[in-house]
Amino acid sequence: MLLSSISCSDGYSFGLELYNKRLRFIIYLNKEELACRKEEAKVLTSFFQSTNQGIFQGRIKLNSVENHIIVFFKGQCVGTIAKKELENISRSILHS
Repeated sequence: MLLSSISCSDGYSFGLELYNKRLRFIIYLNKEELACRKEEAKVLTSFFQSTNQGIFQGRIKLNSVENHIIVFFKGQCVGTIAKKELENISRSILHS
C-alpha cells in the first residue's frame, strides 16, 4: 500500500505492506523499489507513540519529529510522512 500523505524529493515514494506477520517499509524511486526494512508491529507502534526518536539502522532511517516522520535513505532526507497516516495504515494492514 503506497502512502499518500507524504512530501518527497526527486521521485521518491514510500509504501507499507505485510510480510510474514511483520511490516515491510519500502522506499521507491520512480516506482522502482530501492530498499525495504521489515520490522515487528510492536516496534513500530512504540515508535509512533514517541517523539524525537529514530528507528532502523543501515540504509533506511526514520526519525519522529512532532507529527511527522522524516525518512532518510543512505543518510539523505528523501521525504516526510504524516505520523498519523503511517500509524493508521499499519493498523489496517495488520487487521486485514
